[in-house]
Amino acid sequence: MLFALFVLACLQAPAIAQEKLITDRVFMVPDPKSTSIQFQMIVLAGSADETNMSQLGIAHYLEHLVLVGRNEGHAETAMKFFADGSSNGSTSPRMTSYVHRFPASASDVPARIDKLFKFYTERLADFTIDPNEAIRERNVVRQEHDWRYASSPFTASQKELSDYMFKGHPFEKWTIGTPETIAAFTTEESRNFLRRWYRKSNVYFIVTGPMDETLVKETAEKYLASLDASPPPERLWLKQTLQLKAESRDFRVSHAQIANPSVTVQRFLPYKMPDILKAHATRSIIGMYLASKLKGSPHSLLVEGDAPLAASMSGASINIQMDGILSWQIGTIPEEGRTVEEQAPALRAYIAGLGERGIDMATIDRLKRRYARDYQRGLDEPQNAPGRLIGWLTQPLPYEALKSMPERVAAVTADDVNVMLKALVGEGREAVIIYEPLKK
Repeated sequence: MLFALFVLACLQAPAIAQEKLITDRVFMVPDPKSTSIQFQMIVLAGSADETNMSQLGIAHYLEHLVLVGRNEGHAETAMKFFADGSSNGSTSPRMTSYVHRFPASASDVPARIDKLFKFYTERLADFTIDPNEAIRERNVVRQEHDWRYASSPFTASQKELSDYMFKGHPFEKWTIGTPETIAAFTTEESRNFLRRWYRKSNVYFIVTGPMDETLVKETAEKYLASLDASPPPERLWLKQTLQLKAESRDFRVSHAQIANPSVTVQRFLPYKMPDILKAHATRSIIGMYLASKLKGSPHSLLVEGDAPLAASMSGASINIQMDGILSWQIGTIPEEGRTVEEQAPALRAYIAGLGERGIDMATIDRLKRRYARDYQRGLDEPQNAPGRLIGWLTQPLPYEALKSMPERVAAVTADDVNVMLKALVGEGREAVIIYEPLKK
Protein backbone atom coordinates (compact mmCIF):
# COMPACT_ATOMS: atom_id res chain seq x y z
CA MET A 1 0.00 0.00 0.00
CA LEU A 2 2.82 2.40 0.90
CA PHE A 3 4.56 1.70 -2.39
CA ALA A 4 1.36 2.37 -4.35
CA LEU A 5 0.99 5.73 -2.56
CA PHE A 6 4.62 6.55 -3.32
CA VAL A 7 4.16 5.90 -7.04
CA LEU A 8 0.90 7.88 -7.08
CA ALA A 9 2.62 10.83 -5.40
CA CYS A 10 5.41 10.76 -8.00
CA LEU A 11 2.96 10.67 -10.85
CA GLN A 12 0.94 13.55 -9.43
CA ALA A 13 3.94 15.71 -8.59
CA PRO A 14 4.37 18.76 -10.85
CA ALA A 15 6.86 18.16 -13.65
CA ILE A 16 8.79 20.86 -15.47
CA ALA A 17 9.59 18.78 -18.54
CA GLN A 18 6.47 16.88 -19.47
CA GLU A 19 6.49 16.85 -23.25
CA LYS A 20 3.30 17.91 -25.00
CA LEU A 21 1.94 16.69 -28.32
CA ILE A 22 0.82 20.17 -29.32
CA THR A 23 -0.37 19.26 -32.83
CA ASP A 24 -0.17 16.30 -35.17
CA ARG A 25 3.45 15.01 -35.30
CA VAL A 26 4.87 17.87 -33.21
CA PHE A 27 6.07 17.69 -29.59
CA MET A 28 6.93 20.66 -27.43
CA VAL A 29 9.22 20.20 -24.42
CA PRO A 30 9.01 23.31 -22.20
CA ASP A 31 12.35 24.25 -20.64
CA PRO A 32 12.11 27.81 -19.26
CA LYS A 33 15.59 27.67 -17.69
CA SER A 34 17.45 26.62 -20.82
CA THR A 35 19.76 29.05 -22.61
CA SER A 36 19.27 27.27 -25.94
CA ILE A 37 16.52 26.05 -28.22
CA GLN A 38 16.69 22.65 -29.88
CA PHE A 39 14.77 21.65 -33.01
CA GLN A 40 14.65 18.03 -34.19
CA MET A 41 13.04 16.17 -37.04
CA ILE A 42 12.89 12.42 -36.47
CA VAL A 43 12.19 10.23 -39.51
CA LEU A 44 10.99 6.77 -38.48
CA ALA A 45 13.10 5.08 -41.14
CA GLY A 46 16.72 4.04 -41.31
CA SER A 47 19.02 1.47 -42.84
CA ALA A 48 16.68 -1.43 -42.02
CA ASP A 49 14.18 0.08 -44.47
CA GLU A 50 16.51 -0.07 -47.45
CA THR A 51 14.97 -2.40 -50.01
CA ASN A 52 17.81 -2.43 -52.51
CA MET A 53 20.57 -4.24 -50.64
CA SER A 54 23.12 -3.25 -53.30
CA GLN A 55 22.62 0.31 -52.04
CA LEU A 56 23.27 -0.49 -48.38
CA GLY A 57 23.93 2.78 -46.55
CA ILE A 58 21.63 4.93 -48.67
CA ALA A 59 19.60 6.13 -45.65
CA HIS A 60 22.77 7.55 -44.11
CA TYR A 61 23.85 9.09 -47.43
CA LEU A 62 20.44 10.77 -47.74
CA GLU A 63 20.97 12.31 -44.29
CA HIS A 64 24.10 13.99 -45.67
CA LEU A 65 22.31 15.19 -48.81
CA VAL A 66 19.41 16.66 -46.86
CA LEU A 67 21.75 18.68 -44.64
CA VAL A 68 24.02 19.85 -47.44
CA GLY A 69 21.54 20.28 -50.31
CA ARG A 70 19.96 23.60 -51.19
CA ASN A 71 16.58 24.54 -52.58
CA GLU A 72 14.95 27.66 -53.97
CA GLY A 73 14.16 29.17 -50.59
CA HIS A 74 17.49 28.37 -48.91
CA ALA A 75 20.69 29.38 -50.64
CA GLU A 76 22.82 28.11 -47.73
CA THR A 77 23.02 24.51 -46.50
CA ALA A 78 21.16 23.44 -43.37
CA MET A 79 24.53 22.88 -41.70
CA LYS A 80 25.11 26.66 -41.87
CA PHE A 81 21.68 28.03 -41.07
CA PHE A 82 22.76 29.88 -37.91
CA ALA A 83 26.25 31.22 -37.33
CA ASP A 84 25.76 31.06 -33.56
CA GLY A 85 24.23 27.56 -33.58
CA SER A 86 25.02 23.94 -34.41
CA SER A 87 23.51 21.37 -36.77
CA ASN A 88 23.92 17.63 -37.11
CA GLY A 89 22.30 14.41 -38.22
CA SER A 90 22.45 10.71 -37.38
CA THR A 91 21.14 7.48 -38.85
CA SER A 92 20.41 4.12 -37.24
CA PRO A 93 18.63 0.98 -38.47
CA ARG A 94 15.29 2.39 -37.27
CA MET A 95 15.50 6.16 -37.70
CA THR A 96 17.17 9.24 -39.16
CA SER A 97 17.50 12.34 -36.98
CA TYR A 98 18.22 15.98 -37.76
CA VAL A 99 18.99 18.40 -34.93
CA HIS A 100 19.65 22.15 -34.73
CA ARG A 101 20.54 24.21 -31.65
CA PHE A 102 20.81 27.96 -31.24
CA PRO A 103 20.78 30.49 -28.38
CA ALA A 104 17.39 31.21 -26.85
CA SER A 105 18.53 34.84 -26.58
CA ALA A 106 18.66 35.26 -30.37
CA SER A 107 16.62 38.27 -31.49
CA ASP A 108 14.98 36.37 -34.36
CA VAL A 109 13.83 33.14 -32.67
CA PRO A 110 10.38 33.11 -34.36
CA ALA A 111 12.00 33.54 -37.77
CA ARG A 112 14.42 30.70 -37.07
CA ILE A 113 11.62 28.32 -36.05
CA ASP A 114 9.75 29.32 -39.19
CA LYS A 115 12.83 28.69 -41.31
CA LEU A 116 13.41 25.22 -39.85
CA PHE A 117 9.82 24.04 -40.24
CA LYS A 118 9.71 25.41 -43.80
CA PHE A 119 13.00 23.76 -44.75
CA TYR A 120 12.19 20.33 -43.35
CA THR A 121 8.60 20.16 -44.56
CA GLU A 122 9.95 20.93 -48.03
CA ARG A 123 12.38 18.07 -47.53
CA LEU A 124 9.39 15.78 -47.02
CA ALA A 125 8.66 16.35 -50.70
CA ASP A 126 12.08 16.43 -52.36
CA PHE A 127 15.58 17.91 -52.21
CA THR A 128 17.96 19.62 -54.60
CA ILE A 129 21.72 19.21 -54.56
CA ASP A 130 24.48 20.11 -56.96
CA PRO A 131 25.97 16.93 -58.52
CA ASN A 132 29.48 17.94 -57.43
CA GLU A 133 28.30 18.38 -53.84
CA ALA A 134 26.61 14.98 -53.97
CA ILE A 135 29.91 13.40 -55.04
CA ARG A 136 31.73 15.29 -52.30
CA GLU A 137 29.31 13.99 -49.67
CA ARG A 138 29.73 10.46 -50.97
CA ASN A 139 33.48 10.90 -50.41
CA VAL A 140 32.78 12.28 -46.92
CA VAL A 141 30.78 9.12 -46.11
CA ARG A 142 33.69 6.98 -47.34
CA GLN A 143 36.11 8.94 -45.15
CA GLU A 144 33.77 8.48 -42.20
CA HIS A 145 33.67 4.74 -42.90
CA ASP A 146 37.46 4.47 -43.11
CA TRP A 147 37.99 6.57 -40.00
CA ARG A 148 35.65 4.40 -37.93
CA TYR A 149 37.43 1.21 -38.91
CA ALA A 150 40.99 2.52 -38.83
CA SER A 151 40.85 4.40 -35.54
CA SER A 152 39.64 1.73 -33.13
CA PRO A 153 40.73 -1.83 -32.36
CA PHE A 154 37.11 -2.65 -31.43
CA THR A 155 35.24 -1.69 -34.59
CA ALA A 156 36.01 -4.65 -36.84
CA SER A 157 35.06 -7.15 -34.13
CA GLN A 158 31.86 -5.24 -33.38
CA LYS A 159 30.89 -5.43 -37.07
CA GLU A 160 31.59 -9.18 -37.09
CA LEU A 161 29.54 -9.49 -33.92
CA SER A 162 26.61 -7.65 -35.50
CA ASP A 163 26.80 -9.85 -38.61
CA TYR A 164 26.74 -12.94 -36.40
CA MET A 165 24.08 -12.00 -33.86
CA PHE A 166 21.61 -10.55 -36.41
CA LYS A 167 22.45 -12.77 -39.37
CA GLY A 168 19.63 -12.97 -41.88
CA HIS A 169 17.97 -9.81 -40.52
CA PRO A 170 18.17 -6.16 -41.72
CA PHE A 171 19.92 -5.25 -38.44
CA GLU A 172 22.82 -7.45 -39.54
CA LYS A 173 24.55 -4.84 -41.69
CA TRP A 174 25.99 -1.56 -40.46
CA THR A 175 24.19 1.66 -41.28
CA ILE A 176 27.13 3.29 -43.03
CA GLY A 177 27.49 0.59 -45.69
CA THR A 178 30.63 -0.87 -47.25
CA PRO A 179 33.27 0.67 -49.56
CA GLU A 180 31.55 -1.06 -52.49
CA THR A 181 28.04 0.15 -51.69
CA ILE A 182 29.25 3.67 -50.87
CA ALA A 183 30.90 3.88 -54.29
CA ALA A 184 27.54 2.98 -55.87
CA PHE A 185 25.48 5.69 -54.11
CA THR A 186 23.31 7.83 -56.40
CA THR A 187 21.11 10.82 -55.72
CA GLU A 188 18.22 9.09 -57.50
CA GLU A 189 18.38 6.13 -55.12
CA SER A 190 18.40 8.63 -52.26
CA ARG A 191 15.30 10.29 -53.67
CA ASN A 192 13.58 6.91 -53.94
CA PHE A 193 14.24 6.34 -50.24
CA LEU A 194 12.97 9.84 -49.41
CA ARG A 195 9.76 9.29 -51.42
CA ARG A 196 9.03 6.06 -49.57
CA TRP A 197 9.75 7.17 -46.02
CA TYR A 198 10.00 10.97 -45.65
CA ARG A 199 6.28 11.55 -45.12
CA LYS A 200 4.23 13.54 -42.65
CA SER A 201 2.82 10.30 -41.24
CA ASN A 202 6.32 8.94 -40.63
CA VAL A 203 8.08 11.87 -38.95
CA TYR A 204 7.99 13.69 -35.62
CA PHE A 205 9.23 17.16 -34.75
CA ILE A 206 10.49 17.96 -31.23
CA VAL A 207 11.14 21.53 -30.08
CA THR A 208 12.83 21.93 -26.70
CA GLY A 209 13.52 25.12 -24.78
CA PRO A 210 11.99 28.37 -23.48
CA MET A 211 9.59 28.65 -26.40
CA ASP A 212 6.07 29.98 -26.72
CA GLU A 213 3.88 26.94 -27.32
CA THR A 214 1.37 28.84 -29.44
CA LEU A 215 4.12 30.10 -31.74
CA VAL A 216 5.49 26.58 -32.31
CA LYS A 217 2.01 25.14 -32.85
CA GLU A 218 0.93 27.78 -35.34
CA THR A 219 4.23 27.64 -37.24
CA ALA A 220 4.13 23.86 -37.47
CA GLU A 221 0.53 23.77 -38.64
CA LYS A 222 1.23 26.42 -41.27
CA TYR A 223 3.71 24.14 -43.01
CA LEU A 224 2.42 20.67 -42.11
CA ALA A 225 -1.26 21.18 -42.93
CA SER A 226 -0.90 20.82 -46.70
CA LEU A 227 1.38 17.76 -46.64
CA ASP A 228 0.21 14.37 -47.85
CA ALA A 229 -0.84 12.33 -44.81
CA SER A 230 -0.75 8.92 -46.54
CA PRO A 231 1.11 6.20 -44.60
CA PRO A 232 4.55 4.91 -45.60
CA PRO A 233 4.96 1.45 -47.15
CA GLU A 234 4.37 -1.55 -44.93
CA ARG A 235 7.51 -2.61 -43.11
CA LEU A 236 7.58 -6.31 -43.81
CA TRP A 237 10.87 -6.66 -41.99
CA LEU A 238 9.14 -5.81 -38.70
CA LYS A 239 7.45 -9.21 -38.96
CA GLN A 240 10.77 -10.90 -39.64
CA THR A 241 12.24 -12.51 -36.55
CA LEU A 242 15.61 -14.10 -36.02
CA GLN A 243 15.97 -17.82 -36.54
CA LEU A 244 17.94 -18.77 -33.45
CA LYS A 245 19.60 -22.05 -32.67
CA ALA A 246 21.94 -23.08 -29.90
CA GLU A 247 25.35 -21.83 -31.00
CA SER A 248 28.26 -19.93 -29.49
CA ARG A 249 31.20 -18.10 -31.04
CA ASP A 250 34.22 -16.34 -29.58
CA PHE A 251 35.28 -12.86 -30.72
CA ARG A 252 38.79 -12.19 -29.45
CA VAL A 253 40.84 -9.04 -29.97
CA SER A 254 44.37 -8.39 -28.71
CA HIS A 255 45.67 -4.87 -29.27
CA ALA A 256 48.21 -2.43 -27.85
CA GLN A 257 45.47 0.20 -27.30
CA ILE A 258 43.59 -2.11 -24.92
CA ALA A 259 44.66 -1.37 -21.36
CA ASN A 260 42.62 -3.93 -19.40
CA PRO A 261 41.26 -7.33 -20.36
CA SER A 262 37.49 -7.75 -20.41
CA VAL A 263 35.04 -10.53 -21.19
CA THR A 264 31.39 -10.17 -22.15
CA VAL A 265 28.85 -12.91 -22.79
CA GLN A 266 25.84 -11.95 -24.90
CA ARG A 267 22.92 -14.21 -25.79
CA PHE A 268 19.84 -13.77 -27.99
CA LEU A 269 16.92 -16.10 -27.26
CA PRO A 270 13.28 -16.48 -28.27
CA TYR A 271 10.67 -15.18 -25.82
CA LYS A 272 6.94 -14.88 -26.45
CA MET A 273 5.60 -11.40 -25.69
CA PRO A 274 1.80 -11.38 -26.01
CA ASP A 275 1.80 -8.13 -24.01
CA ILE A 276 4.77 -6.10 -25.24
CA LEU A 277 4.27 -3.32 -22.65
CA LYS A 278 4.28 -5.83 -19.82
CA ALA A 279 7.49 -7.28 -21.25
CA HIS A 280 9.11 -3.82 -21.33
CA ALA A 281 8.03 -3.12 -17.75
CA THR A 282 9.38 -6.46 -16.52
CA ARG A 283 12.61 -5.95 -18.43
CA SER A 284 13.02 -2.56 -16.75
CA ILE A 285 12.95 -4.13 -13.28
CA ILE A 286 15.40 -6.90 -14.19
CA GLY A 287 17.71 -4.44 -15.95
CA MET A 288 17.86 -2.23 -12.87
CA TYR A 289 18.68 -5.26 -10.72
CA LEU A 290 21.49 -6.43 -13.01
CA ALA A 291 23.04 -2.95 -12.99
CA SER A 292 22.71 -2.52 -9.21
CA LYS A 293 24.87 -3.49 -6.25
CA LEU A 294 21.96 -5.12 -4.39
CA LYS A 295 22.32 -8.51 -2.76
CA GLY A 296 22.45 -11.21 -5.45
CA SER A 297 23.33 -8.77 -8.24
CA PRO A 298 26.30 -9.49 -10.51
CA HIS A 299 28.37 -6.89 -8.67
CA SER A 300 27.63 -8.35 -5.26
CA LEU A 301 28.53 -11.93 -6.23
CA LEU A 302 31.25 -11.51 -8.85
CA VAL A 303 33.07 -8.42 -7.54
CA GLU A 304 32.38 -8.44 -3.81
CA GLY A 305 32.11 -12.18 -3.19
CA ASP A 306 34.47 -14.19 -0.99
CA ALA A 307 36.61 -15.21 -3.97
CA PRO A 308 36.04 -12.34 -6.43
CA LEU A 309 36.18 -13.20 -10.08
CA ALA A 310 36.08 -9.61 -11.29
CA ALA A 311 37.73 -6.34 -10.35
CA SER A 312 34.63 -4.61 -11.72
CA MET A 313 31.64 -5.16 -13.93
CA SER A 314 31.91 -3.82 -17.47
CA GLY A 315 28.15 -3.99 -17.84
CA ALA A 316 25.08 -6.14 -17.24
CA SER A 317 21.75 -5.66 -19.03
CA ILE A 318 18.67 -7.28 -20.51
CA ASN A 319 17.01 -5.97 -23.67
CA ILE A 320 14.14 -6.59 -26.03
CA GLN A 321 15.88 -6.69 -29.40
CA MET A 322 12.60 -7.02 -31.28
CA ASP A 323 9.21 -8.60 -30.77
CA GLY A 324 9.86 -12.22 -29.80
CA ILE A 325 13.60 -11.85 -29.16
CA LEU A 326 15.06 -11.22 -25.71
CA SER A 327 18.75 -10.70 -25.04
CA TRP A 328 21.07 -10.43 -22.10
CA GLN A 329 24.68 -9.50 -21.77
CA ILE A 330 27.02 -9.43 -18.82
CA GLY A 331 30.68 -8.47 -18.76
CA THR A 332 33.59 -8.30 -16.34
CA ILE A 333 37.10 -6.94 -16.02
CA PRO A 334 38.98 -9.83 -14.35
CA GLU A 335 40.32 -9.52 -10.81
CA GLU A 336 44.09 -9.52 -10.61
CA GLY A 337 45.25 -13.12 -10.75
CA ARG A 338 42.07 -14.35 -12.48
CA THR A 339 42.16 -15.23 -16.16
CA VAL A 340 39.91 -14.28 -19.05
CA GLU A 341 39.20 -17.99 -19.59
CA GLU A 342 37.51 -18.17 -16.17
CA GLN A 343 35.07 -15.38 -16.89
CA ALA A 344 32.60 -16.74 -19.47
CA PRO A 345 31.75 -19.97 -17.57
CA ALA A 346 31.21 -17.94 -14.40
CA LEU A 347 29.01 -15.41 -16.20
CA ARG A 348 26.84 -18.18 -17.65
CA ALA A 349 26.66 -19.74 -14.19
CA TYR A 350 25.51 -16.44 -12.70
CA ILE A 351 22.60 -16.17 -15.17
CA ALA A 352 21.69 -19.82 -14.55
CA GLY A 353 21.72 -19.24 -10.80
CA LEU A 354 19.61 -16.10 -11.10
CA GLY A 355 17.07 -17.98 -13.21
CA GLU A 356 16.93 -20.65 -10.52
CA ARG A 357 16.54 -18.44 -7.45
CA GLY A 358 14.67 -15.47 -8.98
CA ILE A 359 14.24 -12.09 -7.29
CA ASP A 360 12.11 -11.73 -4.16
CA MET A 361 9.17 -9.33 -3.96
CA ALA A 362 10.81 -7.10 -1.34
CA THR A 363 13.71 -6.44 -3.73
CA ILE A 364 11.31 -5.93 -6.64
CA ASP A 365 9.39 -3.33 -4.61
CA ARG A 366 12.66 -1.57 -3.85
CA LEU A 367 13.48 -1.50 -7.56
CA LYS A 368 10.01 -0.13 -8.33
CA ARG A 369 10.64 2.74 -5.95
CA ARG A 370 13.91 3.47 -7.74
CA TYR A 371 12.12 3.39 -11.08
CA ALA A 372 9.46 5.83 -9.87
CA ARG A 373 12.15 8.14 -8.47
CA ASP A 374 14.20 8.04 -11.67
CA TYR A 375 11.09 8.53 -13.80
CA GLN A 376 10.20 11.65 -11.85
CA ARG A 377 13.74 12.97 -12.12
CA GLY A 378 13.55 12.39 -15.86
CA LEU A 379 10.40 14.49 -16.06
CA ASP A 380 12.12 17.23 -14.10
CA GLU A 381 15.01 17.39 -16.59
CA PRO A 382 13.78 18.73 -19.94
CA GLN A 383 16.90 17.73 -21.86
CA ASN A 384 16.09 14.04 -21.22
CA ALA A 385 12.68 14.23 -22.88
CA PRO A 386 13.74 14.06 -26.56
CA GLY A 387 15.86 10.96 -25.98
CA ARG A 388 13.07 9.26 -24.05
CA LEU A 389 10.60 10.06 -26.80
CA ILE A 390 12.86 8.99 -29.65
CA GLY A 391 13.85 5.74 -27.95
CA TRP A 392 10.19 4.83 -27.52
CA LEU A 393 8.78 5.97 -30.87
CA THR A 394 11.47 4.23 -32.90
CA GLN A 395 10.87 0.80 -31.32
CA PRO A 396 8.13 1.43 -32.69
CA LEU A 397 5.61 1.91 -29.89
CA PRO A 398 2.80 4.48 -29.62
CA TYR A 399 3.39 7.60 -27.54
CA GLU A 400 0.24 6.95 -25.49
CA ALA A 401 1.80 3.73 -24.24
CA LEU A 402 4.91 5.55 -23.02
CA LYS A 403 2.80 7.54 -20.57
CA SER A 404 1.43 4.30 -19.10
CA MET A 405 4.84 2.81 -18.24
CA PRO A 406 4.95 3.96 -14.58
CA GLU A 407 1.67 2.16 -13.91
CA ARG A 408 2.91 -0.86 -15.90
CA VAL A 409 6.10 -1.07 -13.84
CA ALA A 410 4.16 -0.63 -10.60
CA ALA A 411 2.02 -3.64 -11.57
CA VAL A 412 4.95 -6.01 -12.22
CA THR A 413 4.79 -9.14 -10.03
CA ALA A 414 7.43 -11.57 -8.79
CA ASP A 415 5.95 -14.15 -11.16
CA ASP A 416 6.43 -11.79 -14.12
CA VAL A 417 10.07 -11.22 -13.19
CA ASN A 418 10.90 -14.83 -12.46
CA VAL A 419 9.27 -16.18 -15.61
CA MET A 420 11.48 -13.85 -17.65
CA LEU A 421 14.55 -14.77 -15.60
CA LYS A 422 13.97 -18.48 -16.23
CA ALA A 423 13.79 -17.74 -19.94
CA LEU A 424 17.29 -16.19 -19.84
CA VAL A 425 18.75 -19.63 -19.23
CA GLY A 426 17.27 -20.91 -22.49
CA GLU A 427 19.24 -21.82 -25.57
CA GLY A 428 19.97 -19.26 -28.24
CA ARG A 429 22.68 -17.51 -30.20
CA GLU A 430 25.60 -16.63 -27.94
CA ALA A 431 28.74 -14.59 -28.38
CA VAL A 432 31.76 -14.35 -26.07
CA ILE A 433 33.65 -11.09 -26.62
CA ILE A 434 37.21 -10.98 -25.25
CA TYR A 435 39.40 -7.87 -25.35
CA GLU A 436 42.92 -8.07 -23.99
CA PRO A 437 46.19 -6.12 -24.13
CA LEU A 438 48.62 -7.23 -26.79
CA LYS A 439 51.11 -9.59 -25.24
CA LYS A 440 54.72 -8.59 -25.75
